[in-house]
Amino acid sequence: MFDQIPNQGLTEQDLPPPDAEWWQIWEFALTFDGYDHWGSFDEAADIGNRGAAAYAEYQDLPESLTELRTCLFFEQRRWVTPQ
Repeated sequence: MFDQIPNQGLTEQDLPPPDAEWWQIWEFALTFDGYDHWGSFDEAADIGNRGAAAYAEYQDLPESLTELRTCLFFEQRRWVTPQ
């Protein structure tokens, strides 16, 4: 996919700008492999789905950078992977 960037290696230049196009956000999402990090699709899906539900109901985001990046990664995969 894309080069992976660990949390501790992220710099401001790695982040999409506030006015980013969707493709820029999606490319950034792929700098973290949630499946690999959590060891399975199911674990990444659980975190991604819980994050999506919490945001939909409370506009609440995960406090953990790893969980936040997992949610972004999983949403990118959800939207571009054929169902």
